[in-house]
This record gives sequence, structure tokens and C-alpha cells, in this order.
Amino acid sequence: MKRASNILFFICSLLFICHQYFQKVAGINVYLADSYLDPLLSMPIILHLINIERNWLQQKARLSIKESFCYSLLMIIAGEFIFPAVSTQFTFDFLDIMLYPAGTALYIISEKMIVART
Repeated sequence: MKRASNILFFICSLLFICHQYFQKVAGINVYLADSYLDPLLSMPIILHLINIERNWLQQKARLSIKESFCYSLLMIIAGEFIFPAVSTQFTFDFLDIMLYPAGTALYIISEKMIVART
């Protein structure tokens, strides 16, 4: 049995890498993807990596729902308030504030799902 969060991590990572390639290397810009895809994909990727680290250090200690949303709050504070205050390359966007928790919710749902191996 395999958790659906592993599949979600793979899909989100692949989408993130492809988007970065198209945006930065190929010069192909899609407004909605450029503006909103990264905040949505970041939380499933980050939370999955945190769970891998926890499993490695604490032997099967998984993130709780509360901890997951606390990490989401930290990303909102850093990405939408601190980074824009420090650098002009970052901008505040209210919709991003809603996408971080949406990505977190997507991760939590996938974490509860089990995919049977065939």
C-alpha cells in the first residue's frame, strides 16, 4: 500500500519543474500559472519533504493537521509579507494567501488516502 501523498508529491514536483523550465528557460509565460501555480504546489512539496525528514529522524512521526496549517501560515508570512518587504522581486498577492492553505488541504486529503499497489 502506498499513500496518495507520494503520488501528489511526484505530480506537484513535476509540474513545478516544468513550469520553472517554461517560464525561466523557454521564456513561455502563462499569466495564471506564473502568478498562482507556485504557491499552490509549494505546500504539498514542502510538507511531503518535512514528513520524509520526520520519518528519518523520529521513525514514523507524521505531521498533524494543525502542524501542517502552521507551516502554511509560516509560508504566508514569509512569502507574502517578509520577502516583499525585503526585495522588489516579490509582491504581495491576496490570492496567494488562499492558495497556500489550499495546497495544504490538498496534501492532508492525499495523506489520508491509500493507493493499493497492483
